[in-house]
Amino acid sequence: RVQRMSSPEKWEAQQLINSGVLPVSAYPTFDEEHGLMGNHETEEELEVELNEDEPTFLKGQTKLSAEVDPVKIVKNPDGSLQRAAMTQS
Repeated sequence: RVQRMSSPEKWEAQQLINSGVLPVSAYPTFDEEHGLMGNHETEEELEVELNEDEPTFLKGQTKLSAEVDPVKIVKNPDGSLQRAAMTQS
């Protein structure tokens, strides 16, 4: 069984090949007949099932959090941040 290389190891080997320090034939997945093998990621199909049920300890609280108004931004020309900004410029 061939041990799979981690993403950082693949990146490092690719950088060494691109810089010319490591010959392509020294790459761990190099095959004389096919060249670089296993250089592509296999695509795996998976299904995710979402649980829409509200947990008992959050009963009635999740709907309220979705209806909260955003915080209003207020300019304060006499505030400490405004004074600091004015003295810095």
